[in-house]
Amino acid sequence: MPLTPDDYATLEVTSAVFHDLPKQLAAREAVIEPTLSQAETPLDEPGRQHIRAKLVETLLSPKAYPVAFSPEPTLVSESVRVYVNQACGTNGDFIERSRSYAQELFDRQGAVMSAGLLCVVACTVNRRKALGLMKIEREEGAQLELAGADGARTFTLAMLDNLVFTKNTKLFKAGLFAKIGPDAESIGATASDVQLGSMAHYWLEFLGCQKEREPRVDTMAFFQTVVREVNRSEHLTPLEKYSVYEALLVEMRSRRRAVNVPQ
Repeated sequence: MPLTPDDYATLEVTSAVFHDLPKQLAAREAVIEPTLSQAETPLDEPGRQHIRAKLVETLLSPKAYPVAFSPEPTLVSESVRVYVNQACGTNGDFIERSRSYAQELFDRQGAVMSAGLLCVVACTVNRRKALGLMKIEREEGAQLELAGADGARTFTLAMLDNLVFTKNTKLFKAGLFAKIGPDAESIGATASDVQLGSMAHYWLEFLGCQKEREPRVDTMAFFQTVVREVNRSEHLTPLEKYSVYEALLVEMRSRRRAVNVPQ
């Protein structure tokens, strides 16, 4: 079941972890590794609201699509299933999951992929558990270093302020998984990719998802099929074909949620 704007309106951010994913070298002249946080980024209320706004804005964009788990499980899809179905969980569990996601995404990215930050967001939708992932732009020359004591090092808001908490920051890709019912498989999901004209294949593979049927694509296919079959028909007069075209246009302009086919 796809998530809706009404669902996004209820989204609340609980916590977030940021991981730095540098651009990989094409020739592997040197070993490049991601910088993985060991603790959550301390968030004040404005910080939580900004992360929420960035996530919701992207998921409401024209380049966001409802997705469903692929038949073949992946690290992320299996982990997400467990996470959103947990009655409760520890901060340590959430952090370790986020670290595994960051390493998995880094390993999947090729040398052509841009450097970025992966933000893993613990949140709720309709007061049920949810989990968001955002890949955020990162300047190539920006130097990011973890702060804090050993075993609890993380990126602070002060470090991320110029990279994340600005109006001009580009959010490349996002995904949201939310519990929508009591069954273990009752999980709604949406993914977006504003960096490319279409969803990057590696991003869907990383999420362990595939696109669900897209209403706008189905509508276009329906329109094209009707026009093609009417044009091919040898049993309709020109006037009858014109009447069909007129009826089709009326149907396309209507606000009904389903096509009204006369009996």
